[in-house]
Amino acid sequence: MRDEYRHLDQREALKVENEVIKMKLMLEHGAEFSGNESAPPLSPETEHQFLQYILEVERKESMAREVTVFEILGSPSEFPSAGLVKEEGIKDLLQRLLHRMKQHGLALTVYL
Repeated sequence: MRDEYRHLDQREALKVENEVIKMKLMLEHGAEFSGNESAPPLSPETEHQFLQYILEVERKESMAREVTVFEILGSPSEFPSAGLVKEEGIKDLLQRLLHRMKQHGLALTVYL
């Protein structure tokens, strides 16, 4: 807990720190916070733990490197460019691609 809150009791200091963290998340990440009047309020300790978790997720996300599926699959040469695929070969090629993705722990879900 920050030294500038030392004049407050521990619970009040934690409430203030939680509000500071929420402001940081709103300014830096566009977070929005809204309450549910029918739900019981969180304790400052639980809210603090949750906010720390969100800060950690945001930190990790900012350090993450974007990787394409093609790179995860090892840039396989067995899959030709889209323009080179004949219509009659698409189904077989798609099945091979989905199988290869599954081997690497990837799944494709399409919602129509």
